[in-house]
Amino acid sequence: MNIRRTLATAVAAAVTAPVFLLSATPALAVPRSAGTTPATTVDASAPALAAAPASASADPGAAQRTVRDRDAAGLPAPDARQSPKAADDRKSATAGGDRKSAKAQEAQKGKPSIEDLERALAAAEQAYRDAKAAEDTALAELKRISAPDSPLVLALADARRLAKDAAAARTAADKALAEAEAALDALPEDATEEQRTAAEQAVADAATAAEAATEKDEKAAAKATAAHDDLADAQVEASKVVHRAELATAKALKAKEAAGKALEDALAEAGDDSCTPAPRLTVDAKGLPGAIARGATAEFTVRVTNGTRETLDTVLPYVAVRAVDESGQQGASGSLRLTWSGAGSPAWQKPDADHRTGVVKGLKPGEHADIKVRLAVDAAAPLGVGTLSITADYRNDDGSCGYTPYYY
Repeated sequence: MNIRRTLATAVAAAVTAPVFLLSATPALAVPRSAGTTPATTVDASAPALAAAPASASADPGAAQRTVRDRDAAGLPAPDARQSPKAADDRKSATAGGDRKSAKAQEAQKGKPSIEDLERALAAAEQAYRDAKAAEDTALAELKRISAPDSPLVLALADARRLAKDAAAARTAADKALAEAEAALDALPEDATEEQRTAAEQAVADAATAAEAATEKDEKAAAKATAAHDDLADAQVEASKVVHRAELATAKALKAKEAAGKALEDALAEAGDDSCTPAPRLTVDAKGLPGAIARGATAEFTVRVTNGTRETLDTVLPYVAVRAVDESGQQGASGSLRLTWSGAGSPAWQKPDADHRTGVVKGLKPGEHADIKVRLAVDAAAPLGVGTLSITADYRNDDGSCGYTPYYY
């Protein structure tokens, strides 16, 4: 849509000036220069990031500066008192913002709407999160099975210990049998009957013990083998689950990327000339401070108001901030931290790569939506000045779309 162009225009316009101004009063996207309006300066002794007053009431000269900048750039005034041609153009833009575009409706026949694609992307993102969670669960189960304190690992360790003891006992019994047999063979020819009977009994007892030890050893060895197989089988099955989960995650990621690409393409397609300026869709900053001390955070509200005669299905507000040091030659935007919060997304978060701050659904005629904005300045930030740009666009389920003709 045209928002990227609008924001780019706003930023490019401000870069031509030696300073940036934070402004909440409506203004056309016009370049400032040292010859059109006095540069706002910052007292080097004051540890603050200077900003223009939040409103004309806070700074009576703000509107006057806007007019001077506008006139110096040779652009029409942003109100109804324009030339007949400009007034006709504005009426046309307003009507285009208020009515569903028949051309857009025709072009969208047989195609999923932006709303449909957004829902598809949301579903794909949720499916990916679910798949990733399942993969993480599968990996955790494999690790649990193989952990030193897992039941199968403990059972194997116990079985191996018993098998080792049984093997040692069998070895001892075999040795005792060999010794008994050797003692019997070593009896002299003149040994008494009692001595021979005792030696033979010792051999028989040793043989019985050796047989029992052998049987016990074989059973213990079998149990150790079974415990090993149980652990190995569990690990193999868990590994299979992990593999299937990884495949599912990869598939879900591919589907999510495809859904994102489809939405991106649709938005790019919708960003042609069918999107019309909508002057009655307005954006205002409420409570914007005149200055922010280094290391401090300011909170204000960006309000999007639907002044059209119909419900706007999806409204996208945008907020961007830029700054330079007091010389006007060195960028200082890296010292600023912008976050936002809205009714649908109460957690504080950064704007996306396009400076979008949330989505407003079903904004009815005359209604407004507020986005809370926090602007933090690093404690090590240089003294300087900044500019805040706010704007919004909308798109309807039938494919019609529009945008604020001014940035603010």
